Amino acid sequence: MYQKTTLAVLTVAALTLPACGLWPGGSGIDLPNADIVTGSFSVGARNFTPFEIQVPDGVDDVRIEGTFSTEGGSGNDIEVTVFEAVQFQNWQNRLRFLPMYESGRVSAEKVNIPLPGAGKYVMVFSNRFSLLSTKAVTADLKLRYDD
Repeated sequence: MYQKTTLAVLTVAALTLPACGLWPGGSGIDLPNADIVTGSFSVGARNFTPFEIQVPDGVDDVRIEGTFSTEGGSGNDIEVTVFEAVQFQNWQNRLRFLPMYESGRVSAEKVNIPLPGAGKYVMVFSNRFSLLSTKAVTADLKLRYDD
């Protein structure tokens, strides 16, 4: 019994440690497919939900890919904006801001949003325009890049 357990543990370690970058020759975790948001969430009336995106140094062809859709209220709509973190502060305070992407009010969208490279970004799902209606959002958005 002891011999089989040891063999099973060593087999699992040999198969999983290289994938995690914890074994010589390991390639590391596959960050180019990192989820930004996957699943459903709600955004209350006069509110927003931000998602922080951290892009590491030394990567190329950085982009956000995926889809989102919304239900709720009379328009089934949401506004999605992507900013550098500093610009998010301006947007949050309702000051002038420079977005990298603005959807406008939409019910659904398929996106391929280029980002300039390493840095901290914020993707915001905004329902600030709605006085009463909560919106239900379903999203599958990933950070993609080449290293």
